[in-house]
Amino acid sequence: MPKNIFNILLILFIITPGIAQDYNDFPSSLNYYSEDSSSIMNQGCDEKEVPHRVISNDYKRGFEYYCSGNIQSTGPLYLEKTEKFTYSDKPNITSIRKEFLRTGVWTIFYDSTVLIKRSEGNYSIGEKDGKWTVYNKNNSIKYQYEFDSGIIKTKIKHSKQGIKTTLIEKSSLDILISKNEILFILLGLLPITLLRISWNMMTFNRINNTQHFLLLAQWNKDAIGDSMMCWLIFWWIIKAKDSPQIKAFKKVGNWISIISIILFISAIYLNPDN
Repeated sequence: MPKNIFNILLILFIITPGIAQDYNDFPSSLNYYSEDSSSIMNQGCDEKEVPHRVISNDYKRGFEYYCSGNIQSTGPLYLEKTEKFTYSDKPNITSIRKEFLRTGVWTIFYDSTVLIKRSEGNYSIGEKDGKWTVYNKNNSIKYQYEFDSGIIKTKIKHSKQGIKTTLIEKSSLDILISKNEILFILLGLLPITLLRISWNMMTFNRINNTQHFLLLAQWNKDAIGDSMMCWLIFWWIIKAKDSPQIKAFKKVGNWISIISIILFISAIYLNPDN
């Protein structure tokens, strides 16, 4: 066991810098906002508030900064929406908030007082779209990406020797699944969810000598509460007074719940995009 833990920690130690490196190759995922005359969004750095995202005076360009104050990225913006609101402590004063999304070509720089290009690519409706190129500090190509509405379609690594290695390559079906990830997860979990609820209802019937049916229980007289309980219950408490048959039903129901939770977590965390 200690050896396994050591191996896991070693893997995390190796891949974490790489994850951080990829993260810094692009602008943050945060949108730009202005509120009345203020168009500066701050970030916390060493217990101090410093500018993070700044909108130009003509509201057409955005600038993003490192904690050091060096520019991290810049590119054009477009106005997504405008809304009016009031603060609870100032009910008579109406403020205007505007939300801006990235669009067009954005350029990212290394954290340096001299502008050294780190990456460059296109945004569409606030999402990375099309070709993106990540550079080393000597301006040689490090990675080439192709995005489809924020989803990585291809990722190619360039070695110092000029060798290209394809790290990610997704088909149109993969892209479709990624764009509708939540829907596919819900559809995939539907059978185990229906099985869990049906088994809960059968268990409830045996405990209470009732005859409710899945999806029809709410139509039975005074059965709405029973139906909701069978939908929501995830764990049956096994009591000493339970008959052997009821204990068996409760144990199976608990195992179905465990499997459904494992499948749900696996669907989220084993997704290649996470």
